[in-house]
Amino acid sequence: KFTHHEACVLVSAERNSSCNDVRYLCTYDNRYLQRFQAHTERITSISMSPLDDCFLTAAADSTVCLWNLSAHNRPIAKLKMPVRCEHPFVSFDESGLVFGVMCQDAINKVHQLKLYDARNYDAGPFQDILPERALLEGAVRSARGCEWSPAQIQKSIDSVWGSFEFSSDGNHILVNTSTDLLLILDGFRSDVQPLAITSRKNDSQLSLGSCLAPNSKHLLTATEDN
Repeated sequence: KFTHHEACVLVSAERNSSCNDVRYLCTYDNRYLQRFQAHTERITSISMSPLDDCFLTAAADSTVCLWNLSAHNRPIAKLKMPVRCEHPFVSFDESGLVFGVMCQDAINKVHQLKLYDARNYDAGPFQDILPERALLEGAVRSARGCEWSPAQIQKSIDSVWGSFEFSSDGNHILVNTSTDLLLILDGFRSDVQPLAITSRKNDSQLSLGSCLAPNSKHLLTATEDN
């Protein structure tokens, strides 16, 4: 992830590495300026604050850490997620005042997406933004051109949700899954039926990328056919 300096980035190790730190890399002279170590398992996401030099990390050890680039390898805060949490992902919104934490229960495959106040994270999440299952299923059934069977709908909802991002206006949240399904959630309420997009192809359940345009009106996604 890029920091606010054009020549500096934050990098984490590959999935099969035993190194669970984040490194602050200066690309101008190709040297590491700092290492951030607190996680005991691989890091699954990094999100840079748009306001200052703080950034968030989530890891497979079911923790989320808040860091500052000049904090000398000690997190400002550490949030513990449920032990059964899998595939944790964290992201700041465009204002930098809110961040979201998403994970999946390893036993019952129920997803969680909770919002935190970046200035008062110790108080816990202030909003659970994920709609109930009935709303998710209704969104998929009503998707344009969707002819999925009930089994296909269930498989897509229970699949791995790899990432999410806030729209630039803060009104929506894009959730990317490991199937054909993409979800556009309401950015404020969990009782609003999301928009489901089922037209991309991902039968192999790859970790395909997707993102929202800066104007919040368009979406770009990869498909498994390159």
